[in-house]
Amino acid sequence: MNDFVTNFWRAVTCPIPETLGIGTQNITVSVSNDGQVFSTPMQFSSYKPQAIRLNTPNIALINNQHSVEIQSTDLDPNSHYTCSVAGYVFEAQVKSSQVLVCNISFLSGQLPVIRQPYNLTVKKNGQPTNTLTVFFTYPPVILSAEYSGKSVRLSGQHLTNGMCEFEGGAESVAVSKAEDSVVCDYTGPRLNKGSTLKVRIETKQGESDWFERKI
Repeated sequence: MNDFVTNFWRAVTCPIPETLGIGTQNITVSVSNDGQVFSTPMQFSSYKPQAIRLNTPNIALINNQHSVEIQSTDLDPNSHYTCSVAGYVFEAQVKSSQVLVCNISFLSGQLPVIRQPYNLTVKKNGQPTNTLTVFFTYPPVILSAEYSGKSVRLSGQHLTNGMCEFEGGAESVAVSKAEDSVVCDYTGPRLNKGSTLKVRIETKQGESDWFERKI
């Protein structure tokens, strides 16, 4: 055994025969060198990686979070799943036999770079799947709206130049006036006291939800 260790400490790569199949089994590995045959018993384990896919590679982070639905087959609710992306590991739950939900939640100092490709991998009981490429975006979020009769000032998160849309489909250009604040001309239906202002904004990062407030 000492000769085996001395002569082969750099490692030897051997092809795995397909006849071994999937699973864990005890085998004996033999290596021949200069007429000498060295054999050693070992436990061999192999598995077939579970294939995963996404409907879209774009992940929109709202408040630094997103629940990503990952498609696969034969998902086991009794197994432990995690997903890793951008250097962080998150818990994942089985929604159905074909859908896995990865609950991504970043701290402020962990946020990935916009539009940069990242690898996403799922592990089932520690065994990795295939790797997918994903991209992160930060859609605008409207937190408040000030109506002056002729214009609307929106404040929130990730608000930049874009287009404002009002109830009925009327649109106007949104111009950034300060960090996370834009102003757009009001082109929607006439509003009276007690009416509801309904507005959303679309930027290069995506589209916000509708925001409503009483006038």
